[in-house]
Amino acid sequence: MAEKACIRVVDDDEDLLESLEFLLESEGWKVKTYSSAQDFLRNDAASVTGCLISDIRMPGMTGLELQKEMNDRHIHLPIIFLTAHGDIDMAVSAVKAGAIEFLQKPVDQERLLKVVADCARKSAKGYSLLSFDIFEARRRWDALTEKEKTVLKFVAAGLMNKEVAERLGNSVRTIENHRGNGLKKLQIHTMAELNQLISAIKENE
Repeated sequence: MAEKACIRVVDDDEDLLESLEFLLESEGWKVKTYSSAQDFLRNDAASVTGCLISDIRMPGMTGLELQKEMNDRHIHLPIIFLTAHGDIDMAVSAVKAGAIEFLQKPVDQERLLKVVADCARKSAKGYSLLSFDIFEARRRWDALTEKEKTVLKFVAAGLMNKEVAERLGNSVRTIENHRGNGLKKLQIHTMAELNQLISAIKENE
């Protein structure tokens, strides 16, 4: 029988660790807490499905550095980043590297629980698109129109719909339609999945 999904929480704030552990366990989740990124890397069982909730600014190894290390080690857990210092550049960097969500502190508990449930489902189904059938990914990508491909590449690079519209000389509504149609054809729902799919295709060209 497969081991129950585990929600990992990494933060140097002990009070936050305790409050999130209580919140998640009260919702029936199995929870493991770590006071540093290094502690997580040394002691976590990466084979167990679930997700990772991590602060983005921590002493020693930051959340973004932890994310890079996980990618290098092929640890494909969905990541939810928490921060009191968030800005658009950090959000774009995190999402481009595979993060599922980027939430501001103090945490909206209802929103966090919804994202955790979504991440756990993705993990159970096999989160990483790098293990996805590359031929199927290529087939879906090739089914897009050239405009849909262009729009999605800009979106994956972190541009907002308005910025893409200005670059391509289209209305925001037109860009939204191309973006929505492209994501529907690719059968993906998050920017993390989009970036993984595009990266997988580039690596196999």
